[in-house]
Amino acid sequence: MPRRRANHRKEYQALYESYKQLHGEYDAINLEARPRGALGGPELMIWKMRISEKIEKGEEAARQRSQVNRRFFSQGAQSQTDRNHVREILKLEFDVGVWKRNLKVWNDEEQLLQRARNVQKAVDSERARISQLLEDERRTRIAREARDYQIARDTRQKISLSLSDLPYPTVMLSLLGIGELLLLPFLFITIHFIYSFFNPAAGGPGEAPDPGATEVPGSSSLEGLLNSPAIIPIIGYATTIFWWSEVAVVVVGFLLVLVFVLLKTVIDEDRTSILDKIRYA
Repeated sequence: MPRRRANHRKEYQALYESYKQLHGEYDAINLEARPRGALGGPELMIWKMRISEKIEKGEEAARQRSQVNRRFFSQGAQSQTDRNHVREILKLEFDVGVWKRNLKVWNDEEQLLQRARNVQKAVDSERARISQLLEDERRTRIAREARDYQIARDTRQKISLSLSDLPYPTVMLSLLGIGELLLLPFLFITIHFIYSFFNPAAGGPGEAPDPGATEVPGSSSLEGLLNSPAIIPIIGYATTIFWWSEVAVVVVGFLLVLVFVLLKTVIDEDRTSILDKIRYA
């Protein structure tokens, strides 16, 4: 019986000394001041490792203290010693619980920070990719616009050259043909009209030859016929008609020339405006 008590006491002393040693190591870990390093930094990582170590030692010390209380003290007694044991165990468990909650909060903060960093990194990567795509699209658009501009420029040049080689309209060609056909008769009639108008000796419109004029030697019988009284009125009317015909031809010719010039001017202006629009489009 005494030996049993001695062994029991030795076991109590060994367990209690182990508890006291763990409790002393627990108290020796000073974590009052939190380092000012950034989340995820080396200083904060070391500090968290020390917290984990303090929690482990505190839990083990609380377990051994509870074991000492259950094995070597009466559970039904309400002595001051038992109350001190229970108070010490509860205090130690409370402190360990506080450190556990703080460590969980800090770990959650680091996880959120790391997640935010990953999101920011993904956003930056996506932004860089989009910027590269926009730059590639801008270069492609510039190259496409340059190509389209060159194609449009070549097309405008071809159209301009084609328009420059286009013939005049059919009306203008017809007027040119008529003008060429009537050019010589018109010139002859115009010269004759001007000569008759400014030369009184040639006889004006409606003036017949003088019947009393002396016949020039060598005149033919045809001249005698023309000087007869029956032919003189006919010749007068014919001369009048011919003179006014010359006037009409001159006026019509002048109008045709004016119309031709106006048409050519309008067509040339239209062609020039079209060429300018195509050239500077």
